[in-house]
Amino acid sequence: IPVAIAIGGGFGALVALWSDATGGGEALVTRLLGGSEAMAPLLALLVARTALFMVSYAAGTPGGMFAPQLAFGALLGLLFAGAVEVVAPGLIAAPGMFAVAGMAALLAATVRAPLTGVALITEMTGNYALVPMTLLAGAIAAPVAAALRAEPIYDLLLARTLRLSGEGMPRR
Repeated sequence: IPVAIAIGGGFGALVALWSDATGGGEALVTRLLGGSEAMAPLLALLVARTALFMVSYAAGTPGGMFAPQLAFGALLGLLFAGAVEVVAPGLIAAPGMFAVAGMAALLAATVRAPLTGVALITEMTGNYALVPMTLLAGAIAAPVAAALRAEPIYDLLLARTLRLSGEGMPRR
């Protein structure tokens, strides 16, 4: 319990000081879809959110996974668009599209549900014109994650829960 209290207190302080680094990230994702963020703050947010996610996950403290994954994906997509812009100025017309592609790709890779991701992201953005791009991002990311033998995140969580409860992982 003291670990949970320390983590909760630390997260509480961050909510007050830098709310974009904490929470589900719904407001952050909505803002990022505009695609007008500077690279340095995006990178700082990605590092902070990654570190905080790992601390929360490792400590076993409760926290959501789905919305933070979307925020990670949007940050990664915009950072990629920014890197392309550095290499080829003027090539990226709409960086926000890369935020959407990043969300779809990360969701497809970590959850292995690319079609569900496309449906959820389309509902979230309300933009059906982005469906082909999100399908392509998911169609690339899911097999790449499988080829790298990365386990789907919810399978890992189930195995962890069963291990902690003393039960075995069900066979597929």
